[in-house]
Amino acid sequence: MNRIYTIITLSLFLILVACDNNSLPSQISSLKITNKNLQSIVEQMNSDESVSNENKELFINAISRFGDVQDSIVGKTVGEIIVEQEKYVSDRIAEALVNTGARVNLFINHRFQYLGIKFIDSIPTQKKNNLVFTLQNTSDKVIKHLEGILQFYTPAGELIKVFSISTNLEMPVSDSLVTLAMPFEHNDNIPRDMLIRTSTDLKAVWTPILIVFADNTKIEDIATKNAISGW
Repeated sequence: MNRIYTIITLSLFLILVACDNNSLPSQISSLKITNKNLQSIVEQMNSDESVSNENKELFINAISRFGDVQDSIVGKTVGEIIVEQEKYVSDRIAEALVNTGARVNLFINHRFQYLGIKFIDSIPTQKKNNLVFTLQNTSDKVIKHLEGILQFYTPAGELIKVFSISTNLEMPVSDSLVTLAMPFEHNDNIPRDMLIRTSTDLKAVWTPILIVFADNTKIEDIATKNAISGW
């Protein structure tokens, strides 16, 4: 949940920066950028006390974002650059708001608790790690499908292993916990697989991605889902 609070805090900071933006003086706003005058424009903005820090920050972030692509800033005015950056920030805020809402909504509609791993080594050439965990439906509707990832980190924060969890077990609204076990293949020749079995201080972090209810409505964290597909 700490990651959720970090995202919310960052989003609120960006909103405050965007909303607190003062109007830009016309003599600065109309300055057109060439491939030779950027430094003098920066000096003018810096020495003009009527230029707000918010506008300076927007301009800095814009030229930093596009500075290596000449056509992105050359020929545009300072005002145009700042307006484009404001829209960029606004779009990122809107995206963060939607993604954060989905993440929080996923967490408040169920509970997940990792219990541990049971080793299934009865067939030496087909060893498995059986992840054991509990689920509870804390929503007001029956859950028919749930997906997420269980990530294992070292105390130093290094990601060791990611397991994709998916279940079609129908879970009614209840105060009771459902205990599940999900097997995954284990390979002694993969160091990270061995760390899962031998390390005693790994931290398991659950991240839900999708909940589908019995009425076919769903909650989905598309941003995390897309990020995972690129791993």
